[in-house]
Amino acid sequence: VLATIAACFSIEKFGRRALLTTMPMMQAIASILLAVAFYLPSAHTLAVLACCLYIIAFNCGVGPLPWLLNAELFPEYARAMSGSFMSLIGWLCSYTVIASFEALTSRIGTSGTFVAYGAVCACASLFAFIFLPETRGRSSAEILDLLTVTNS
Repeated sequence: VLATIAACFSIEKFGRRALLTTMPMMQAIASILLAVAFYLPSAHTLAVLACCLYIIAFNCGVGPLPWLLNAELFPEYARAMSGSFMSLIGWLCSYTVIASFEALTSRIGTSGTFVAYGAVCACASLFAFIFLPETRGRSSAEILDLLTVTNS
């Protein structure tokens, strides 16, 4: 809860793109640390710290920001549909993690599973870096101009 409150203040300070680039990378680091904790039998403190880091990073980035970006990137007439689609994608991603966990752990082990999940987080960070425009301080018209593709 505290991380979500902190995100409210950091969104305007650091920008949406910066948070959606750095926070998934922090989630990736936390996943790698969790993999190390599962590999080392006595790393209980590391496991707890990795989980805390992951939760904080999620609540400062991937958790709240898509909802804000939905309002900024889509015109008013498309927000309900885009919000529904965004919610569907979020739940499908959650389901995929839950459904894949047992199969992955039986094939590549618990540490390998968290390394794989960390790689997915790193890919999310790269995706945001490449494709997400910064919307901080821009009007709806400016954002629409950024996203409009013109054929010359």
